[in-house]
Amino acid sequence: MSAQHPLHIRRFVETLNATMAPSSVRSVYIVLRALLTSAVDAEVLAVSPCRAIRLPAQRPTAKAFLTPEAIDRLAAAVDPDYQPMIYLAAYLGLRWSEVAGLRVGRVDLRRATVSVAETNAYVGGFADVKSRSARRTIALPPFLAEMLAAHLTRRHLSPADTTALVFAAPAGGRLYANNWHRRVWAPAVAASGVGVTFHGLRHTSVGLMVATDTHPKVIQQRLGHSTWTTTMDIYGHVLPAVDDGVTTKLETLHTATRLNRPGSTGGSDLTRRLSYACIQEVRPGDACSGGEDVRGASSGFSGGVGAPGPPAGG
Repeated sequence: MSAQHPLHIRRFVETLNATMAPSSVRSVYIVLRALLTSAVDAEVLAVSPCRAIRLPAQRPTAKAFLTPEAIDRLAAAVDPDYQPMIYLAAYLGLRWSEVAGLRVGRVDLRRATVSVAETNAYVGGFADVKSRSARRTIALPPFLAEMLAAHLTRRHLSPADTTALVFAAPAGGRLYANNWHRRVWAPAVAASGVGVTFHGLRHTSVGLMVATDTHPKVIQQRLGHSTWTTTMDIYGHVLPAVDDGVTTKLETLHTATRLNRPGSTGGSDLTRRLSYACIQEVRPGDACSGGEDVRGASSGFSGGVGAPGPPAGG
């Protein structure tokens, strides 16, 4: 081992890169580097040969986004005992390990929420979620709350069964990822003709949130990412669709403002709201909307304590 040199590591990485994906090469290298660092700590090596090693660049891959119709088609091909898993991933963005680790006590049907606090990992079994941001409570759309209620009733589970798994193996106990994918997922994908991985349903949830104009910060929180940067790194390619929506709204705002000018017969709820927002932002005596003095402008509104209400009809 003492004869190892950075050149040997470079050649090893090149060999891996000839047959493996960049992400796999990186995973192998990370393990190798950790082993060699341990050897340095144990004084088996004087210095690690993992120095100045250039790894292959990650190639961005196109992510599939399913339509609601395709989600329904896929779910219809899944065993009824596991159909809600499809919707929890596609509409809430839960990972497979988070869905498979969900317990009855973390499903609040009265408040229509699901709390993510535990995972059923591919290797190692149950564990806490990997970070504080991954521990989150997500609101359920009504259709999904009703689906989960029916599912729990069918399994003869009640809120008192707090530690029971929402989704279990046919003989009871926890689901095992490889078995579930082979027995449930692969046949459903083949039958439905929907070419997507289970993790792809999490990508779909982002597409659905973007389509419904969900704020980026909310997307980050629902996915359980620690920072918006993480969300951007993974899903930044979806944002052109968001930008298109902003462009359309700016055009609408510009048109509505022109219609609201003196002499026009138009006007819109949006421009009234913007005028009100301007009044709220400026200090008394500042100019707003073309030099109009708004000192005391709030006296004509009624609202909560210390805050005027919006204009009538707003």
